[in-house]
Amino acid sequence: MTPDLEQRWKQAQMPFDGKIVTSGVDSSMQTLLKALKYFTKLLDANPQNFYLYHDWHEHDGYLTQAKPISSIKLKNMVANEQSLRASMNGEAEVRTAVYPQSNEWLMRWYIDPDDSAYCDFEFCIATTAKNNPLEQMYLINPQGLNQLAARTYFDKSYGG
Repeated sequence: MTPDLEQRWKQAQMPFDGKIVTSGVDSSMQTLLKALKYFTKLLDANPQNFYLYHDWHEHDGYLTQAKPISSIKLKNMVANEQSLRASMNGEAEVRTAVYPQSNEWLMRWYIDPDDSAYCDFEFCIATTAKNNPLEQMYLINPQGLNQLAARTYFDKSYGG
């Protein structure tokens, strides 16, 4: 997590004031790609600056800095399995994450480096977000999604 996002999480500010949808069971690579491609289509609906980072929240809580990323580069990153695997850090429980300058949402994904069959994704969205795609996520992965309060989820999953 970034220092700013950590502060937002601890103070239940956007996007941690809303809900999070998580893949509740092991997702296939196909499901992960479908979810991320759906997600990247939403970027065009509200153009703004986006930031990418490796999220160590579950691993050990290490804080890192995000780097700007264009929507085009992000779409290329999730275009296929090879590029998606290349986006990963390679450490256990370290997710790749992206969020907009508005902090309306946070999207994270993970591919286990030791078990390529294990993938997961999470989409956290603020209560005031202009576009709420959570219902659509159920169409992508109807059998294995959980919806929780975002702050509670991050409180329970903290590895630091």
